[in-house]
Amino acid sequence: MATPREIKRRIVSVRNTQKITRAMQMVASVKLRRARDRVVDARPYFEKLTQIARHLTSGIPAGTSSYVHTGEARTCASWRWDRTRACAARSTPMS
Repeated sequence: MATPREIKRRIVSVRNTQKITRAMQMVASVKLRRARDRVVDARPYFEKLTQIARHLTSGIPAGTSSYVHTGEARTCASWRWDRTRACAARSTPMS
């Protein structure tokens, strides 16, 4: 059986681990909130860019360009950015 001193040392160790874990959770939640904010802030730019692209391609007759395809809207599963930027999942249709 462990001595009272070993038990006390173990209790202190567990408390310190809990403090570190709480601090890590707080840091992660702040990073997640910032990433979500960036995605929300980027949405108007993405929508405007999509609108501009649709406007530019609307004058091209169907089947005349290998760069412009008509058909069903595809779904973008995710966006991947480099490590310094947020990763965001997206399940809305893109055309």
